[in-house]
Amino acid sequence: MGGVGMSRVWNAAGKMSNPECEGRRGLSWLPVAPDLPELIGEAQRALGRKKRLREKFYADITQEHKWEFIQGEVIMHSPALNRHLLASQRLYDLLSAYVRVHQIGAVRHEKAMTNFPRNDYEPDVMISARRKPRSLILTR
Repeated sequence: MGGVGMSRVWNAAGKMSNPECEGRRGLSWLPVAPDLPELIGEAQRALGRKKRLREKFYADITQEHKWEFIQGEVIMHSPALNRHLLASQRLYDLLSAYVRVHQIGAVRHEKAMTNFPRNDYEPDVMISARRKPRSLILTR
């Protein structure tokens, strides 16, 4: 694969493509992509932009607002309606009792920022388990 005998075709967007790469899932096609250096540069620039946006997000966030950082965008939520607050409080109460009885961790309600490699969320209710549970099934 690759090298001098590799097929190269121009696609409808005017970019060179490799028929060997068409329709492949995952990243197995990447090493044979003729535009690999450009793809890597584009990915590095995109990650750099998202990193700067995330740093700005953390510099700007306050306790008064419900903001999330999802896929490189800051999502600002409007204030919750009373029925939403009542529903999430009830869900918190039920989950908190279950988690406490089964001693599996802690439950957080509102304003609990959760950090993942590329996104930051403030879920309405969140379980922070001591270990990964096999299942969470509420029984009678």
